[in-house]
Amino acid sequence: MIPLSIEEAKTLDLFYKHKNIAKTATTMKKANSAIVYTLQSIEQKTGIKLFDRTGYRTEFLPAGERVLEGCRKLLSASNDLESLCEELNLGWESDLQIIVEGVVPLAPIIHGIKTISEQKSPTRIHIQAGFMGEVEETFLKSGAHLMISVLQPEKTALSSVPLLKVPAFLVATKNHPLTKSKTTSKIMKEYPILTVRGSSPKLNMSTNIFEGESRFQFNDFHSKKIAIMSGLGYGWLPQYMIEEELKNQNLKIIQWDKSNKHIFHPHLYHRGEVRLGRTSKLLIHYLTKIKSATGLPKSHLSPLR
Repeated sequence: MIPLSIEEAKTLDLFYKHKNIAKTATTMKKANSAIVYTLQSIEQKTGIKLFDRTGYRTEFLPAGERVLEGCRKLLSASNDLESLCEELNLGWESDLQIIVEGVVPLAPIIHGIKTISEQKSPTRIHIQAGFMGEVEETFLKSGAHLMISVLQPEKTALSSVPLLKVPAFLVATKNHPLTKSKTTSKIMKEYPILTVRGSSPKLNMSTNIFEGESRFQFNDFHSKKIAIMSGLGYGWLPQYMIEEELKNQNLKIIQWDKSNKHIFHPHLYHRGEVRLGRTSKLLIHYLTKIKSATGLPKSHLSPLR
């Protein structure tokens, strides 16, 4: 079979709608003979008899209606492609890959993406989690467009925008010995500290002296939280993830002779030499207006022009 053209598919569709050569020709601004020729050409290309020409009017056979279904799919795909190209010409990216530090709340990012999707963005957005030192490494290897990190990049000169700060507390389950009374570094060293992969001493956290000896390392903060809740050990968890547990005292903040609170300062980074597309601009615009880990902006945001 020889593939049908968009014009042939359109002719077949209009002929089915009008049931008339002359009306089809008028709609397509062509001569009647051109429509007749196109219908014959479609039969020759498909190698299938599509029409019954024994009566006064040319009628579709069942095989013709099945071919028409395929033509309509072709027309729909063509229309979708045309719309996509028009949207991309308006400045939307075709794809946007974002590497996100795992301690950063996802709710604001998801809310931002939802807001963008409601503006009919055609951009395919890919989100990949990383932790501490591995975020920049993943960003560079993958060629991602945006990176949200709590560590300043080492190998790349990037433009950055500060985002909502993320407080974290040093916690353990309510039955853990370290939560019974104020403790010391010497006593804390007797119990396992739980860490997440990629943890970096560059954060200058008060527990750096213990983390190098960590026996339990987890893939993400959610797994780490489950382990802390089970009593396996103690560790840092972001405030937005444990507010309910702190309120009902299923988790308690460890009181010791050093800091039990750490503030992460995430920044959104992008390559300064690369022009940002419309989706990136909207997402950055949204995230810089966030006032809480729930992802709600300070005020209603109008679309960027």
